[in-house]
Order: sequence, then structure tokens, then C-alpha cells
Amino acid sequence: MKNPFPGLNPYLQRRWQSAHASLIVYLRDQILPALPNGLSATIEEGISVDLDDPSPDYRPDVHIHEDWGNLKGVTEPQGGVGIALAPPALVVKRKDPIKQRFIEIVDSASNDRVITVIEILSPTNKQGGSGIANYQDKQRTVLAGGASLVEIDFLRGFKWTPVLGVNLVLANRRDDYRVAVTRATSMDDTALYRCPLREPLPNIPIPLRPSDADIVVSLQALMDKTVENSGLTARHYQEAPQPPLSPEDAAWAEALLSNTTAGVDAA
Repeated sequence: MKNPFPGLNPYLQRRWQSAHASLIVYLRDQILPALPNGLSATIEEGISVDLDDPSPDYRPDVHIHEDWGNLKGVTEPQGGVGIALAPPALVVKRKDPIKQRFIEIVDSASNDRVITVIEILSPTNKQGGSGIANYQDKQRTVLAGGASLVEIDFLRGFKWTPVLGVNLVLANRRDDYRVAVTRATSMDDTALYRCPLREPLPNIPIPLRPSDADIVVSLQALMDKTVENSGLTARHYQEAPQPPLSPEDAAWAEALLSNTTAGVDAA
């Protein structure tokens, strides 16, 4: 189903893990044909482990489960003299750690030196606990290494931690969604691109080497392709997005959806 919104689709946040993976791939595919000779764009992975604040809305890295009455896998010894086993204090059920994917543009002529890092933020980049601190460490590492940093934030809620410092952003410019571009050639300046919910997403620059022209990326094309392939149907739009929209935006979205999903099969 095509994106019924003029810009960002707030219903993607319910299925962010899949949406994030698609956004990364489609963004890389937009960038590759426009890269000058000697540069390449790769999808990299980092592992996020945050036990301080496992949000119930997203998959935890490790789940602690207490079950005193029915401990699976604990059996009496077979044969010989029976030996009483003490029950464990708890059972730890391990789950796959959350993989944080991002894009690196590297210069193959300079031993794959990282030119630009592009982050599409995930909940673990913005949640409390160690998530924010780890992400701030990464921000500093990227900039200290002489690379440009592009941060795309399509998530409502949580805490925003821009490189420039949130207190320097005027209150009336703190939209739910935004993009920040910090250039290696001017790290004292961060360009902030607003992404209001009711407006089409902007085209943004991807800085490269000082001798290269910027690549221009269409965020709207990126969003529309992700939504179309996300599996969202009219039935999913009958549920409220999470986190909830403001009353004004909720009324606007309801009116928009009532027109654009009319007649669409909700099955």
C-alpha cells in the first residue's frame, strides 16, 4: 500500500526494526550511483547492549525470567545416589542483541578512510540508560576522526541528543522529526533540517570530501518506498500510532486516512 501521508508516516514506528533495515538499504542504494570515483558506501553494523532500560515497546537484548516452580532443563541425576539440586536464583533467557546498522562512505584511495557516517536513529540511540551515552560517544568519535556526520531522526518520543546541543535549538524548531548534518570541514556548525509531520520530507545534502560536490538525497522517495514495502495495510491504520500523536495531529491524520484508505481492502 502506498504512503497515505504527504511526508513521514508515523505508523512505521510500530514496526521500526524492519523499517530501519529497509531505510538503510534504500538510502545506500540512492547514494551509490551518485558517488564520485574512489568512494564507496557500505552498510556497517554495531551491537547495542543496554540492560539499564529495556523498553517494553522494543525487543530487549536480554530478558530476565524468574520461574521457581517449573524450571525447564533442570533434571534429577540419572542412576546412582540421588543428589538434591539447589534451584537457580533465576534463569536468563538470551536473545539476539539489537544490531545497529549505519552507512559509511569511505575513500578506497586512502586506505578506506571514513569520509561520512550516516545514522538513521533507533530507539536505543535515544533511550535512557547507556543508550544515549553510547551514542554520544559515537558522535564524538566520528567527528574526532575527521568524518562528516548525518543524523536522520524519524522517531517521535525519547530524548534527542544532537551534536550541537539541544539547548541551542529554538523551541519552535524542535519538531518531532529532524535531520542534522555536521560537516568535517566545519565542525562548529550543524545544519538542522526540519521535518514537520504534515509536510513532505526535504531533500538533504550528504557531504563528501572537500573537493566533491554534495550528494542530494530525497528523503520523501526513501520514506515512500519503505512504506510501500512495509506491509502496512488499511487495517493497520485503524490502530493509533505509538507513541500517540498530539490531539491536533491525530485529528488531521484521521481525516487524511479516512479519505486515502476508503475502499482499500482492510484484510
